[in-house]
Amino acid sequence: MNRKKTLRYFASLNSGRGTILLILLFLISPICADVMDFPLHGKTFMLTRSQSVNAARDLAGWHWNFPEICCGKKSWYSFTVTPEYIHSFRPDDIAEYFFGNPCLQISGSKVTDRGQNDILADYFGLGQTYSSTVKLIPSLRNALADFRFHAGYGRWYFHAHAPIVWAKNEILIEECIDNPGTNMPFEALYMAPEAVQPVVSSFCQAVSQGAVYGEVTEPLCFGKLGCPDATTKLSEIQAAIGWIFLERPNGWMSVNIRGSIPTGTRPNSEYLFEPIVGNGHHGELGVGFYGQGLLWEKDCNKFISVWLEANITHMFADKQCRTFDLLHNCDDCCCVVTPEDGFGSRYVLTKEFNGNGNYTQNTVPLINHTTLLADISVDVQLDIAIMFAFEFKGWAFDIGYDAWARSRERIKLLECLPENTLGLKGIQNVALAMGGPSDITQSMATLHGDEFTEQAAVADANSPIFTNTPQVDLNSGASSRMLTHKFFGNINYAWHRFEPCAWQPFLGIGLEVEFEGQRPKDLQPNKLAVSQWGVWLKTGVGY
Repeated sequence: MNRKKTLRYFASLNSGRGTILLILLFLISPICADVMDFPLHGKTFMLTRSQSVNAARDLAGWHWNFPEICCGKKSWYSFTVTPEYIHSFRPDDIAEYFFGNPCLQISGSKVTDRGQNDILADYFGLGQTYSSTVKLIPSLRNALADFRFHAGYGRWYFHAHAPIVWAKNEILIEECIDNPGTNMPFEALYMAPEAVQPVVSSFCQAVSQGAVYGEVTEPLCFGKLGCPDATTKLSEIQAAIGWIFLERPNGWMSVNIRGSIPTGTRPNSEYLFEPIVGNGHHGELGVGFYGQGLLWEKDCNKFISVWLEANITHMFADKQCRTFDLLHNCDDCCCVVTPEDGFGSRYVLTKEFNGNGNYTQNTVPLINHTTLLADISVDVQLDIAIMFAFEFKGWAFDIGYDAWARSRERIKLLECLPENTLGLKGIQNVALAMGGPSDITQSMATLHGDEFTEQAAVADANSPIFTNTPQVDLNSGASSRMLTHKFFGNINYAWHRFEPCAWQPFLGIGLEVEFEGQRPKDLQPNKLAVSQWGVWLKTGVGY
């Protein structure tokens, strides 16, 4: 970013708002300056932990109603309702997952001092002299009510639960515009035979709404940034049937068979960071383990115990729409790609050709074609929690740690790109000077684009060169393997706790804080999941 020009622009705003924005710019711009040298790359999709998968919330606050530690019962039951609010933090980590960088530079093809990592403004309907710096601020919010039922008889038990979830994901955009680029139209032949006036005035507007201009006949339909509508739905229904295989006066161990019925939302890729209820609509099947050990006991109403829950499942294939970037340097046998050359190619403008290889005078964002139906599956998901509980005359104090991990998604395409009908436009013209449409393509076009003076140098010598299915980068649309670490605590009180054959209502409050796992700092994107905190109330009745 040309920082001096930007400061002059905001200083020229003769208003209190201009002063405030100038102060904010001083706070933001050093952050941007520190990260702008990194190549941009990342993923087109993130599947976060399902709201139903939470061993910490499962264990805390109700464990006393499993097999009695001291005065055992033949059967036991409980029903709980757990309202919880969850909010993400560390937004830069989420932005790095998608872009490798929370701060982006946007510039047009006629900006002479374009940086090598600038995003080309022309692809989004912004003028050729447009220039701005963008700060991405992603956030995730969930509000839920988890309904859970437990029943046991002898050494056998059954439990099931299903949260009703309100989910809201968004990527807020703070943009400092250096040059709005609206005083200079796209020159003739570039977007249409005649000069075309830019139709959007900010990157924020372009990536949230899309635009139609010149021969660009379709707006951006997928991969949008911004604020999609919140969604409310029942997350997947999880159930388990288990058997206590070891029972001793000072503890017990059990195994269970568990599964889930998908009832949540299915990703549609309209937005880059879309709200998802559940696990992405996958059915699950796996095994689980519960165990408890008594560490200290006094008078049959004071205990310190340790609890362990571990669940491992396979997530079966589900049909979903995913957005993909391209692999460059492809031939019929193989493709070679480095992180920076194929990333973001989904936003490059693309010419459509007919069966005879002639340009149809329709140009569209490539993402409208590379959002394809695919089978998505996950080999392994693991959720394990260890908790220490202290009980005293009906009060229970729990503290513990939870680790959650999931392998990366596997993708099998169910749709293909139309054969020999798409060619990357890049910065090439759509019309010829002597009249008629131009078939010239730029098969190595990237998200960063090129200066307009390089138009002839970067054109395909044997145009048109088509973009076909083998160039689709499946890895770009697969959610990465993920790992999180969580610490949690809960305070709970149960009435009639040690009265035999009595219904025991209970009420508690809990807090959880979850941090993303990390790869080495020198690898980008280096964050693989969402950091979030949550607070819950847990109430119900046990017998």
